[in-house]
Amino acid sequence: SLWRGALKRQPSLHSARRDLAHAYVELGDDDKAKSILLQVLYCNPDDLWALRALANIWFRQGDCPRAERLLLLGLAIEPANAQTLNNLALVRCEMGRKEEGIRLFRESLRNDPGLPNLYLGLACELARAHRCEEALTVVGHLFEKARRPDPELDGVLANARLVYVECNRELLDRNRVAVDQALQELQIETQRLTG
Repeated sequence: SLWRGALKRQPSLHSARRDLAHAYVELGDDDKAKSILLQVLYCNPDDLWALRALANIWFRQGDCPRAERLLLLGLAIEPANAQTLNNLALVRCEMGRKEEGIRLFRESLRNDPGLPNLYLGLACELARAHRCEEALTVVGHLFEKARRPDPELDGVLANARLVYVECNRELLDRNRVAVDQALQELQIETQRLTG
């Protein structure tokens, strides 16, 4: 490949190593990506993208503690980075620290409210916690941010629509139970009054 050739000619070419790592990440070749990402971080330990990409790989492989450590290193470099906060929120939720994750999702949105994909993690976690009204508000904000067509957001919007439908279905079920209960109480009261 072009990047491997560049690295053979000039091994210290950090940008080529980083681009090669990015290509492996995009291809889903986690083993090759990890190897290159570790080289990138050896050359430049402050490379926030590389820290986040390596954390994402370990997260996908189920190693949340290792992913968390890398994301915390990333936040030490850039404390307000919305993507890093968002990724840490996902990790914390996966580790069972849901409220902490929700707080981090909200912090990431405060730091960069212009990124529609940041809304999705929060909406999904709120929906999983059966906090549907809040999830629907977040999804509404996501839809507002993503008004113009953007093919890169198609997956985010498709998932947001699923959250929207699922939350509305849950709210409908909750309301149906309340309506059924009210009808039963009304029938009992009517029977009592009519004898």
